[in-house]
Amino acid sequence: MKSSIATASLPGNLREKLELAAAAGFDGVEICEPDLVVSDLPPATIRRIATDLGIQIVALQPLCDFEAEPERIARRNLHRAHCRLEVAAALGASNLIVCSNSSVETIDDEGLAAAHLRELAELAAGFGVTIGYEPVPWARHTNDYMKAWNIVKAASHARLGIVLNSFFIAAQGSDLAAIAAIPADKICLVHLADAPDLDIGVSYLSRHYRCFPGQGSQPVAEFMRHVDETGFKGFHSHEIFSDSFRSTSGNDVAIEGQRSLAWLAAETDVARTPASAVAFADATRPREIAYVEFALEAPEGQRLVEILREIGLRETHRHRSKDVRLFRIGNANVILNFEPESYAESYYWEHGLTVCAVGLTVRDPRLLETRARQLGYAWFEGSAAAGELEIPGVQGPGGVLYNLVPTAPGGRPFHEVDFVPSTFSPHANGSEVLRIDHVGHAVRDKDFLPTSLFFRSMLGLEVGSTTTLSDPAGVIYSRVARNRSGTVRLPFSTTSSFGAAPRRFIESSHGAGIQQIAIETADIFKTARHAKREHVLKIGQNYYDDLMARHDLPPDTLEAMRELSILYDADASGAIFHFYFSELEGLFFEVLQRVGDYDRYGERNAPIRLAAQARHREASVPGCGVADWQAS
Repeated sequence: MKSSIATASLPGNLREKLELAAAAGFDGVEICEPDLVVSDLPPATIRRIATDLGIQIVALQPLCDFEAEPERIARRNLHRAHCRLEVAAALGASNLIVCSNSSVETIDDEGLAAAHLRELAELAAGFGVTIGYEPVPWARHTNDYMKAWNIVKAASHARLGIVLNSFFIAAQGSDLAAIAAIPADKICLVHLADAPDLDIGVSYLSRHYRCFPGQGSQPVAEFMRHVDETGFKGFHSHEIFSDSFRSTSGNDVAIEGQRSLAWLAAETDVARTPASAVAFADATRPREIAYVEFALEAPEGQRLVEILREIGLRETHRHRSKDVRLFRIGNANVILNFEPESYAESYYWEHGLTVCAVGLTVRDPRLLETRARQLGYAWFEGSAAAGELEIPGVQGPGGVLYNLVPTAPGGRPFHEVDFVPSTFSPHANGSEVLRIDHVGHAVRDKDFLPTSLFFRSMLGLEVGSTTTLSDPAGVIYSRVARNRSGTVRLPFSTTSSFGAAPRRFIESSHGAGIQQIAIETADIFKTARHAKREHVLKIGQNYYDDLMARHDLPPDTLEAMRELSILYDADASGAIFHFYFSELEGLFFEVLQRVGDYDRYGERNAPIRLAAQARHREASVPGCGVADWQAS
């Protein structure tokens, strides 16, 4: 796949944009007119810089409001186009991108549009430039790619082709399958972008919220598969207009763009070789959350151990060769790592007591090493002694290691290979704990989109749409990465509000990633009764009055929920009961019980939880209220 990026997608001046694109490994760039106009570099100099950097100038863009205009305007448009072609030729640009007309003067006449574009293509031939006609959703008449393709066909000129824009096509809900009918030699360029599923209008979404493929919610991979069916071998170019990208490190943006293209290339290969793709996915896709691992020092572990015991976990094993302890019950495993000169120790010194690693069960982790290196994610080898499992890892959001736990010989669980039973034997407590249901991340707002791409491209997980949650100090945005069966669920949240919960946690932990650990139980009431009341997050009585009005719960159940601070939500598939422990260094545990086929996370109760956590902080630490943080 030949890769390109529009200069509008990168921060900096034009020279810096070219250098960023080249350093990230792009084969080409599109020069966007605003970047050229504000630059003091002549086109010939820009061309020389690009040549010295080893990148091609793929296109100059855009020429707007050109075709199907009345005669009095058409002559002036041709002069305007002639000037733009001179610049394109001086740049050495292969293409001049012409956006479909949005002028109030334009005429709804496909024949006239074709005639004007044919005349323009004839003019462009003299400059050695090809005209790429790109339909835009806000054009007055030609606003979808099939109508634009009909005009290009009617114009019938060797120097005229169509530009396919994944964002525009997806935003309008156009038929993707029809792309395959377009001849490859009539596709000048493929523009790539993704976007979140925000209902704010295509134009505003286009100008402010585009993102790299894999970061949003559009079917970009499906779009790519249909383009691939045409046999197109030309440039695939990121065209991203994003407010957030403009305030992000240019190097980070460029690298993320290359990761996005690598992911798209892999997704396209899947369609070409479905059998091998299924086998690869089966060997590499996470199957369950094997464990969460805490970095800490011994004196700080007392409160954490108390919470684990109240949930029902007990220390059952110790590592064969390291100062690492395993607390478990059912299939829920929590590791406390005290090992000196380890990744956990370095993580502790940077972030304090928090989760440094998440173990994910994968059949063949070694297959993911090449993927990590292609995508530029940091790969870590395990430090296993003889007879222990080799558990490699890849660094994810917040520096958290995702340890890829292989299948042990004989199908034994990891703890039977690397650990030995400890002198502390577990005892029954009736908690009915089953497993770790989900592990929630807090990420900086600049990392929200890259986190989506990490989970998709590196771990092969599905990423859901964005949900908004109300915090007393602002709005929180949340998505969930998960495998299809729901045995691996990794929610991640962000906010731009300084006092809101994710931002508080990130700042206090100096960028740590894991803020929430949710444990599933078969009997929420038994588990809740085992927990000390002072450790459980207290829920206000108004919530239960409202719950009584909204749901037909038995009075004795509702009374038990009041007593134990258990929350509830339901949908057509089932229900969820859940409660929370108060925060530990900003991190918190949730215990939940799913009823029926309930597959969500009780998002309706998130404002209740967030408000309760804020009250608990204010009561526990004077000067740490929302107002205090906002003032600071």
